[in-house]
Amino acid sequence: MANPIVTSLPKYVEQHILPLISKSVLGSKSASLFNLLTGVKGDTALNLLATDVTLQSAKTCGWNADGTTTLSQRIVKPAYLKVNHNFCDKQLLNTWANYEVKIAAGQKTLPFEEDFVNGIVEQVKEQIEKMIYQGTKAKEDEFEGLISILTDDATTIKVNKTKGTSAYEAIKAVYASEREAGYPKEGNQGEYSIFEALKLDGTRLWWVNCGPNMGDFQNNEQNIVAYDWDGDGKAEVVMRAADGTTIHCADGSTYVVGDASKNYRSGTKSGQWFMCTGAEYLVYMDGVTGKPYECKEYPLKRLEDGETDLEKAWGDGYGHRCTKHFFGAPYLDGKKPSIFLARGIYTRHKMIALDVDPATHTLKERWRWFNNTNGPWKGQGYHNYAIADVDLDGRDEIVFGSMVIDDNGKGLSTTGFGHGDAQHVGDLNPYAHGLEQFACNEDEQGFNYRDATTSKVYVSQLKVGSDIGRCMCGNFTDLYPTMENQSQNFTVKNNGEVDASISFEITGLTILGVEYQIVDTKPDDNSTTYIIKNAEKESTTDTSKMCGDIINDTERFPFVLSVERDKKIEKNGGTGTITATFKWDGTDDTKHELDSIWGYNMANYYENNTDKAGIQLKLKLKTEQIEE
Repeated sequence: MANPIVTSLPKYVEQHILPLISKSVLGSKSASLFNLLTGVKGDTALNLLATDVTLQSAKTCGWNADGTTTLSQRIVKPAYLKVNHNFCDKQLLNTWANYEVKIAAGQKTLPFEEDFVNGIVEQVKEQIEKMIYQGTKAKEDEFEGLISILTDDATTIKVNKTKGTSAYEAIKAVYASEREAGYPKEGNQGEYSIFEALKLDGTRLWWVNCGPNMGDFQNNEQNIVAYDWDGDGKAEVVMRAADGTTIHCADGSTYVVGDASKNYRSGTKSGQWFMCTGAEYLVYMDGVTGKPYECKEYPLKRLEDGETDLEKAWGDGYGHRCTKHFFGAPYLDGKKPSIFLARGIYTRHKMIALDVDPATHTLKERWRWFNNTNGPWKGQGYHNYAIADVDLDGRDEIVFGSMVIDDNGKGLSTTGFGHGDAQHVGDLNPYAHGLEQFACNEDEQGFNYRDATTSKVYVSQLKVGSDIGRCMCGNFTDLYPTMENQSQNFTVKNNGEVDASISFEITGLTILGVEYQIVDTKPDDNSTTYIIKNAEKESTTDTSKMCGDIINDTERFPFVLSVERDKKIEKNGGTGTITATFKWDGTDDTKHELDSIWGYNMANYYENNTDKAGIQLKLKLKTEQIEE
């Protein structure tokens, strides 16, 4: 019997020839970016039109021609490509048989031909994708790729072709050159930024051309943040903009911020590239469409009214300190997010909080905080900041380096250590109440670990002789997951000729300096200084021992105090032990708050009572001979 694959494969290809060619040639990722020209059988001319326009003053009559229009052609040379495969049907017999089994099981289609051909199609797509970038007409079976065109064609933007350079890198360089076309390079760099809003599948919703007046390079910052400020389940966007910033909205329309004809790049000073002049704007826009809800003057100015000297205002004259910006979304009222903006480092700091009206999408100032003069707040800001409810009142604070700004916009605390680069805020000590902060310093060179609310320093190392630029904290080990268990053993020796027993009586219990009573039942009064005594019981692991918990009130205490003893001491020199153990169980997730409170109280007690134990237990031991 003849193998049906001999005839079925050619027939399948013949029946599906057009979609197969379309998938092979036009199915690559890059091919989808180009216009399709069909019916080309040989060299074909493309007519090109290039023109430039010069805007002139129209205040006077007359005619003064300016600008040129160029008509040209580019010849498209097709590449003739084919795929030929020769196969032996015996080599495919095993695979074909497998597919026959599937058919016998009730499958209605014959998938072998489709799978076989699709594998070839995918390979063709990959090779054409490579040719689009790296193809060369020097090879008979290839066409001229973009790398070669952009490198060798005198009419296009040049790209340096270096051995080892990827196609992506080369094309990226072209796009960068095109972006900068028309904008003069002044200072030491001249790039500018583009923001894109993309869906998870890569589809672009909208994009922003920041324009020439918001340089994007080492020392300037572009600031844009997305958050759901109006509570509709979709994020809005806030960004800082300048004259010429252009928003390309999702519906195809454009929104130009300010005056697009302005160019403030000549405002750079001292060989540095900082934008020191020109208008600045705050844009609040729809996150889905990119359409602005509100565009207003940026509320944190470089210079306040009456100020003219940048160096006098900030301590430098070239714009470094005044170009540092910070954006965020703190819950200052504990219910809804606000827009937070800050500006400045090293010397001067400006902050503002804005609330969003969900109905009108307008912005209203909640508070404004300026530090323009000498005092405890001057120069305390860092290159980063944190939003955290440090005082646990349900409202966020601004932890700005060496200082903390309260939810009401007023200074809460500061160390006075000055400027630094890196900081970390969190519940770094789970056994102390509240949050802590770990930070490194540039002014007071070194590091410090402190209370995030009061700025009380727990540990510090300052004046180390160099700027500590970076620091990190984290849960690097599980070696100390909880407070350590503490045990005390007492040994009793029996020199008598009769076995003996050992027991105990609690004569005193003091916790953090407070005396507690050991009682059988809860007192009728409102007293809290009591411990209900638990009955002893045999050990579940050792029947020769008795156990009893002195403290096991998990509603009031995150720890357990227990006593274990031997039931019998052998005669003629036998020994027995009684062991008191303090156990702090930090594995119970439901006790975190209680755990933190007691940990915080313990820490405070030790700080003020370094010569005393936090928990003191007094036991009276009893031994008795056992009568036969």
